[in-house]
Amino acid sequence: MRQGVVLAAVSSRGAVGLDRSAKVLVGFDRSGSRVWSDRKALDTGATFTCLDQCPDAILSGSRDTAGPDPVPWRPGIGTASPFPVSAAHHRRVLTVRSPTDAVVEEGDSAGSTWLRLVRPDKEQRVAVPDRDYLWTESPDRSTALAFTRTPGAPHAQLRWFVRDTAGWRTAGAPLDRGQVSGACVADGGDVALLTGRDAAWLLDRGRRVPLRTDLSFAGECSIGKRGGAVLERSAGTTDPLRTAIRGIGLDGRQTWARDYRGEAFVASDPDGRRFALVHDGLMDMIDAGGAVLHTEPDVRSAMFTEAGELVVASLGGRVRWLPPH
Repeated sequence: MRQGVVLAAVSSRGAVGLDRSAKVLVGFDRSGSRVWSDRKALDTGATFTCLDQCPDAILSGSRDTAGPDPVPWRPGIGTASPFPVSAAHHRRVLTVRSPTDAVVEEGDSAGSTWLRLVRPDKEQRVAVPDRDYLWTESPDRSTALAFTRTPGAPHAQLRWFVRDTAGWRTAGAPLDRGQVSGACVADGGDVALLTGRDAAWLLDRGRRVPLRTDLSFAGECSIGKRGGAVLERSAGTTDPLRTAIRGIGLDGRQTWARDYRGEAFVASDPDGRRFALVHDGLMDMIDAGGAVLHTEPDVRSAMFTEAGELVVASLGGRVRWLPPH
């Protein structure tokens, strides 16, 4: 079951999802109505970030490495308005609240790259050796972890950022990235999780706790302040896709396990005490020990908002905010 809407970002006011059937990126308001759709993002390889609330979003960047990149744009009802950024050859908006509160990955045609921290008081440029930065924020959007996704980058580092009343600023010294391909960050940034070959908890913004699960490769994650889950997808030459999901405590130990034939998803609430497991058209809500608390039918994907609300997309593409159980 690879069709339908897969949620990509949610907030208390709206959501953004990928409509696999129509092959478009779609914005939904709180009522579940589709307020915009954009095919250009998928065609060009652009990424998106929500502004203050989803579905208001900025799309930017391109898979065309020769560039120059298109001007970032803001999809809307029947129109797409450009978002003001610099005239840099390469420009991809990593996070944004307003034109004076953003972080933009920029670069010139010679290959130099920097992160431009846009603030109302002053701007800051952080020179970085590689492009294609992954920017992962905590649910409350107060803390972020960023690093290049370029495989084998010789000087790849993990960089922390915090947001104050005037915008984003760097926080602490960079850390060695290692063989890391993804990350999740919980509120406050004291708890983060790195995925990839060197998968580990990153506690107190620096202390690594290796994961101890029976997975061969932790490729995706979803976490809260008190725990999380990692996921491995695999497919053989004759076997269909399989999804293995494992719960993990902050000590790195495995706390529960689920294995599914086919595609499955996991979403943690901000606290890390409840997990929504979506599989076979169903959603199982489980606790930190793996016990099923509630099962919801007709669910294609699910995500928690920053306040702990659960947003689900049905098999038919309807998006709704569920009442708490």
